[in-house]
Amino acid sequence: MKKPIDTLTDDLPSGGQTRFSTIFGAIGNYGMIGAGVSYGLTLASNTMTKSHKPMDKMTKIGLGVTGVGVVLGAIHGVVEANSIQHYREAVANKIDGLQKQITADNEKITQLYDTVQAREEARSAGSR
Repeated sequence: MKKPIDTLTDDLPSGGQTRFSTIFGAIGNYGMIGAGVSYGLTLASNTMTKSHKPMDKMTKIGLGVTGVGVVLGAIHGVVEANSIQHYREAVANKIDGLQKQITADNEKITQLYDTVQAREEARSAGSR
């Protein structure tokens, strides 16, 4: 038995994969912003107090966390972009397939209609 056309959403792959990477991408982004702000505040504080002390341990840790956040954010961004692109391609292919099916069905309907019309014209011409 053929599925009705309105079950298209059941046939499409789930977009839930992108939700996971979006969450971790946001965590990475906010982590990078936080580490960058803390580094900037430390740098501004050192500049205002005219302190030329080398970076303290927490600043180095903040820079390390920022670097890790950049790498994780980039990886999750690529994964998310690929997932979205695959989802879009699946939707486009499904819609294209349905449009081809509709076109083929319309051609069959037109052919059947013409056949019935020809039979009716032949019957009405034969009964005259």
